[in-house]
Amino acid sequence: MAKLTKILMMGFLFLIMVCCLSNTINAGNRETFSPIERLFFDESKEALQQFGYKIFEDAAGFVAPTDIAVEPDYLLGSGDEVVISLWGLFEKEYRETIDRDGNIFLPKLGKITLGRRTFSQAKKDLKERFDHYYKNIRISITLGKIRTIKIFIVGEVKRPGSYRMSALSNLFHGLYLAGGPTKMGSLRNIRVMRGRRKETSFDLYPFLVSGDAGEDFHLSSGDTIFVPPIGPVAAICGNVKRPAIYELKGKTSLKDLIDIAGGFLPSAEISRIQIERIENFQKKVLFDVELSARISQRLADILLKDSDLVKVFSIEKRIYNRISLEGMVKHPGDYQLKPSMRLREILTPEELLPEASLSKAEIVRLKENGLTEIIGFSPEKLFKGEKQENIILKRWDRVIIRSAWEQVSNVDLKGEVKFPGQYTIRRGEKCSSLIERAGGYTSEAFLPGAVFTRESVKEKERRDLEEFIQRQGTILEKRKKGATDEEKRLIAEGETLLEELTKKVPLGRIVFHLGPLKKFKGSPDDLILKDGDTLDIPKPLAAVSILGEVNNPGAICYQEGKGLNYYLEKAGGFSKHADKKYLYVIRPDGTATAKPPLIGRGDAIIVPQMIKTRIGKVVKDIIQMIYQVSVGISSF
Repeated sequence: MAKLTKILMMGFLFLIMVCCLSNTINAGNRETFSPIERLFFDESKEALQQFGYKIFEDAAGFVAPTDIAVEPDYLLGSGDEVVISLWGLFEKEYRETIDRDGNIFLPKLGKITLGRRTFSQAKKDLKERFDHYYKNIRISITLGKIRTIKIFIVGEVKRPGSYRMSALSNLFHGLYLAGGPTKMGSLRNIRVMRGRRKETSFDLYPFLVSGDAGEDFHLSSGDTIFVPPIGPVAAICGNVKRPAIYELKGKTSLKDLIDIAGGFLPSAEISRIQIERIENFQKKVLFDVELSARISQRLADILLKDSDLVKVFSIEKRIYNRISLEGMVKHPGDYQLKPSMRLREILTPEELLPEASLSKAEIVRLKENGLTEIIGFSPEKLFKGEKQENIILKRWDRVIIRSAWEQVSNVDLKGEVKFPGQYTIRRGEKCSSLIERAGGYTSEAFLPGAVFTRESVKEKERRDLEEFIQRQGTILEKRKKGATDEEKRLIAEGETLLEELTKKVPLGRIVFHLGPLKKFKGSPDDLILKDGDTLDIPKPLAAVSILGEVNNPGAICYQEGKGLNYYLEKAGGFSKHADKKYLYVIRPDGTATAKPPLIGRGDAIIVPQMIKTRIGKVVKDIIQMIYQVSVGISSF
């Protein structure tokens, strides 16, 4: 029993250790933002970083050197070791350390003061002294061990305190010893204080941006490096070479910020730049910078403020002078559209694969109204030189070469079957066979709500709708002449409905009744499948839709056994323009019925608009027709 207890305790302690280690790893991997980075992340949704602080992450990169030749202007001090080598008539080497009074002592030469003198001055003085005392002797003067100095680093740094370092150290070495400035510390106003009054300010941006180190400022013992809080900042995101958050100094223009960020990318849309600004600690404002021909001057005229966010947008990604060649060709892909380019320039007999159809191909063209147009042609006739086949190409045309072999047909089966997905079908295969191959229905399949769509039907509906819109628009335009004020108002309403219809995309739905497989198989609704067909079997629908002339159109939760009046009351009743006489209901399977006794799950109740009879009958009938088509399409 005691052994079992011991094993359980060991297991419990191991589990605690694993949990603690997991939490530590997760905490280490979690990306942290400074308050400034968090502010701009919330605004731009880009993880912009504060510029310049990463350079201090690898402290080994700026360790002060101890074994290099010193510069001629190096200032000697207490602790430096002077190495004097003599050769000629005799050889001798002296290694003397400068004492706290700045002196060294040499035999025969006595005390020599070197402290607070530059290395070049010290070499000159020592040579003169040795030349005066010794004849025909050569001399070499170098430094051996370099003294250490003590400095203080305070303010917004990661590890403030006092540090001992080589006298060859400069400002960067000191900052690296302290871990560098925090992200709330300034990189553009770092101060070095020497004694009580002497203070020097340093800006690290010239070095970080262009590598210009400026004056190589060496530290002295007793110096204090102070990093004050960061000054005003501005962020720039989007299509610039170095998106980041930058600290501002003095009057900074938009041009200055873009230059610091490396300039625009070639994909930048420079005609419009956007600035988000916090105004008077109260509200945010947004304004667009519209750039004229004098872009540089305009950018230089705009001064930035603290917490400004500059957004540089991208040019439109769509390629305008592009056409594509697809299908049974050797080199499918995009091609340049040249002026007055014809089909023969892109399609040659050598370009076709052996299985390409020579009798029929097509160009898919995007029209100005957003609809597509299919233009058929014969490659065989094209290659024989028939001019009518050599069609002038337009931008975004897709030249599609079909296969001469039997086409592989695919259909999509979605929703509540056991194995939904895309299926390759056999010629003449029916819908019931496809459902069987997919494992049959799931237990949640709502068969009355099944939606069957076909590409050819969709294309016909699109053409019919396009013709309907054009025809009714022409009729309405003619009816404007001599129309009364009330008729003109109604005609304007009809034109608005027609404009909305142009934005609607027909579904291509075939109304059919899906049932249990045993009854469905072989029934008139068991359709023969074609390439591109889609069958979507939903889960039970939870709502009933009410569209048209009710006070609050929308969706209402289905209640079993409830009739038409229940849902009309839930929708706030009829509006004053409702035509109660012609109310009808569209079932989930796509069939329509007039005022059924009960409303089913997923039904759509359509309440048409009443057109007053005192206006012209022709206008009334046209508007009524447009309205019915618009509401009918919306119900699907």
